[in-house]
Amino acid sequence: MTAIDIPSAAAPSSAHPLPAAVAEREASRARPALLAWWAVLLIVGALQAWSARHYVNPDGVSYLDLSDRAAAGRWGQAISSYWSPLLPWLLGLAVRLVRPSPYFEATLAHLVLYATYVSSAASFEFLRRELSRRAAWLWSPFGIAVSYTLFVWSGIALVGLEKLTPDPLVAAVVFAATALLLRAERGVGGGRTYVMLGATLGVGYWAKAALFPAAFAFLAAAAVAAWRSGRAGSGKAHPRGPSAGAVSRALLALLAFALVAAPLVVALSVAKGAPTFGEVGRLAYGWFVNGYPQFWWTGEPAGSGSPVHPIRQLMQEPRVFEFGGEVEGTYPLWLDPSYWYQGLAVRMAPLRQLDRLLRGVRDYVALFGVLVGLSLLPAVISGGARGVVRAARRAAVAVLPAVAMLGLYALVLVESRYVAAPAVVLCLALLAASLPLESLRQPTARAAALSAGGAVMLVAGVTLAPLVAPTLRALWQQARDDEAAHRDWVIARHLREAGVRPGDAVGTISGTTMLAYWPRAAGVRVVAEAPDDPRSWEAVGRVTATLFAAGVRAVVLDPAYRPPGPAPAGTGWVSLGDTGYAVRLNR
Repeated sequence: MTAIDIPSAAAPSSAHPLPAAVAEREASRARPALLAWWAVLLIVGALQAWSARHYVNPDGVSYLDLSDRAAAGRWGQAISSYWSPLLPWLLGLAVRLVRPSPYFEATLAHLVLYATYVSSAASFEFLRRELSRRAAWLWSPFGIAVSYTLFVWSGIALVGLEKLTPDPLVAAVVFAATALLLRAERGVGGGRTYVMLGATLGVGYWAKAALFPAAFAFLAAAAVAAWRSGRAGSGKAHPRGPSAGAVSRALLALLAFALVAAPLVVALSVAKGAPTFGEVGRLAYGWFVNGYPQFWWTGEPAGSGSPVHPIRQLMQEPRVFEFGGEVEGTYPLWLDPSYWYQGLAVRMAPLRQLDRLLRGVRDYVALFGVLVGLSLLPAVISGGARGVVRAARRAAVAVLPAVAMLGLYALVLVESRYVAAPAVVLCLALLAASLPLESLRQPTARAAALSAGGAVMLVAGVTLAPLVAPTLRALWQQARDDEAAHRDWVIARHLREAGVRPGDAVGTISGTTMLAYWPRAAGVRVVAEAPDDPRSWEAVGRVTATLFAAGVRAVVLDPAYRPPGPAPAGTGWVSLGDTGYAVRLNR
């Protein structure tokens, strides 16, 4: 490991970070290693995004539907109480600039997603530089390798660039906000740093509603940072409490956040007729804690409330639902779930909540428990339990918001992409605090850095390895026949050949319509569906007749629900090439 030359008269600690002149010199020395790792993250991200360029996930279909409004200049109508507007706006802007054909719509969307990934990398570098001022070994090529292995692990393995989501934008906000907290703790930038912090958190809320409650954890950490900065500046070891200046700086962050977030809060509250910062948290609690059905809610089970905008159940066995209503979009049930779930009675459920919390903790242990343990390994080696406590205190300003975000998701639902950014902040901040600047002079500390950092890279690399084969396989298939690899487009093309036109209302016999991109590729609206396997052609006929009676232009049959044997003669089913799908028109 490259030694860091720090003047002995002022050996810095976490409270007295690396002097600016030394930091600039180390940054210059680290530039070749840094450029190499940026090349790695750019190439790996580009390969994953390009291999998935024809895939659009269910959430992505809704984001694209909203982006249509932004592309048409109806920016305000792209605001939803369930889906945050920043990603649809970016997608809409890209469409206005590029104007892609429908075939390349998904490709353009993945290019936008890749751009958000690059922005998260830039924010991560901002964070890494701040942490490097507290743990000088992070300036070394080895420290850069450890840092960026964690970033690639989070950005590729936990979030990924296959699914069209705002999570890379969330990562960019979390990394930048944490870096600004560390700058505030160093006393750099004065009130401007706090204003930037608040504004960054406000932008994060426009990217994802979960960052609204999470912002208050960052703002609380800003108060701690202001207090620590004032204490370091005054030279007092035991001040009586936060100074008026510290309080005013923390309030600056709160004011900046409120100014940026308020327009969205007002717009959503006016639309819903009640104060709200978004409906996603309430609905997620009802689905994953109360246990209410996530789709086709008709007021069951008892006690779940009464739908204000009920969907119609047209058949009981197999079930058939119709949900055209007033909601636009490819799949109206998922474009605005808050519309269909207005009237849902969400209730506190202590036992269910405890079970969900314990499940969330188990998920965290499985996802990154080993990495957190390895990040604290140097602190354990140097000081045992007291070393861990000291490291946690050093990293408190960065760690507290990350832990709050993890706790927020553990209460309702843990998915790897939700918690990728706070997981990286937690690991890297603890690792930096476990090896502060002054301990670098000790050979045992250097050995601890090598062992802990190497183990972190190994564990993260093992998680990334299984992603290589699927990415290369997808690239190979696309190189052989790009159109065949774009299966949803092939289905859409055959639908047009069969007589289905953009704008047509269709019904489906499929349990996975929400998971499909082909309706969006074909430009049709799915307004009715049968989610149960009909098992026989006779049942398919009854379901089809019911869907036709509801007014659909055509019925699409999923291959997974297609009964064995050929369709009965004269029924009008047309196979959609070799995709396995079939369509029947309502003539």
